[in-house]
Amino acid sequence: MRREVDEATRDLVRQLEKRSEEIEKLLDEKRVLSREERRNIVSTLKNVRQELKSNIPYLQKLFAEQMDKTVTEAKGEFETYLQNKMNSIALAAISEQMKQEEISLNRNMIPELEVQEGGEEAGEMEAGMHMDM
Repeated sequence: MRREVDEATRDLVRQLEKRSEEIEKLLDEKRVLSREERRNIVSTLKNVRQELKSNIPYLQKLFAEQMDKTVTEAKGEFETYLQNKMNSIALAAISEQMKQEEISLNRNMIPELEVQEGGEEAGEMEAGMHMDM
């Protein structure tokens, strides 16, 4: 998009420079201008005016589109940054809370084995019974 704006601007400037050089040359060469030469100058000025009238709104439109795109991209990047920062802060808070309550992940995930009378764990007694049979 920016390239299009640059190209359109360069083209407009080139046309203006070319036409102004033509007029300058004509005015430098002659003290008195013929009717035809005057018409050419007026025509050139009208063309320049028309180019500006048609190109400036086009350039403004391109600029506005590029700005909208840039703002949207920046907004997305900022929202992503904010989300990552909030996640980081939340994880740090959870980690700190876990440290304060002395909770370990293993303790919460592995259930404790029940101990039966005689000091053996339930699983060991059942295994012993099967072997005796």
